[in-house]
Amino acid sequence: MSYFINSTHPRGLSFYIISFLSLLAFSVSVSAQDFHWAGVGFMGDYAKRDTLYPYSSRVFDDHSCDNTSCFEVFSRTVFKGQKIAGGKVKFTQAEPGTNAIGVALAITYERLIVDETVNSHYTNKNTLNSIAIFGSLLFMDLDSNKLVGAVPTYIRYDTASNGKISDKEMYGIVKAMLVSNELKINFASDALSRAKKYSLPSDKVRRAQIVEVSSSTKVNDVIGYSKDAMNYFTMQLAQVFEGVLMTETGIQMLPSSVGHIVGGKLKTRLSSGNRVIELPEPDVAIKLNLAKLG
Repeated sequence: MSYFINSTHPRGLSFYIISFLSLLAFSVSVSAQDFHWAGVGFMGDYAKRDTLYPYSSRVFDDHSCDNTSCFEVFSRTVFKGQKIAGGKVKFTQAEPGTNAIGVALAITYERLIVDETVNSHYTNKNTLNSIAIFGSLLFMDLDSNKLVGAVPTYIRYDTASNGKISDKEMYGIVKAMLVSNELKINFASDALSRAKKYSLPSDKVRRAQIVEVSSSTKVNDVIGYSKDAMNYFTMQLAQVFEGVLMTETGIQMLPSSVGHIVGGKLKTRLSSGNRVIELPEPDVAIKLNLAKLG
């Protein structure tokens, strides 16, 4: 998880989007069909879970729900009987060789922003804590492990406290965001809501992907993050833009290559088993550039 501690907010930053057509295209023909549940889990190198998603991974590893991950059990309940992307989610095993499509809910990373605001107008607490979980609902061919589609998912919960919240409190909040509706927001329900508005791409649809986020030394100085924190910030920024572009424009987006994707492949650790998912080449590549105004 990335921890960003600020007493002031960065000002004077702007975002420039530069896009260009790729020479390569990937065609996939998707007809209306149901989807086999492939579980919940994580994208990226799970060995780095203590840095990328420490609390979510602890929740995932909690098998106190009938010897099953509580994250898995709750997510199944949310998706049971639901129609998404033109088909229904099934909890049956797919027959090999049928090119069945699986759907998995995977977390990309966590983020905690601690904002020390002594003179807050909104609360008598002196610290605001913003907890966010990023991820995607992945659609994949279960035989070839090729990505068919993806729906970016992002939820955030804000709370006030006197000083930084404890490790126990943080775990409790993240757990509530993943395995209940206690906070009136949860990761699985957010993914479901987005997926209900989503359609799998046909072979005539062009896809875009954010391939780079760059910034100058001046921008880095204004933001004030360490090198590692800046790397996580660019990953998060890429996924936020990915979600906005898909939601507001209807553009089919591939998961951002800024982060976990290496050589066009995405490692996942899922409750149904680990998979390396192959991504198609984007038809349109998008670069984000952060620039300081003035």
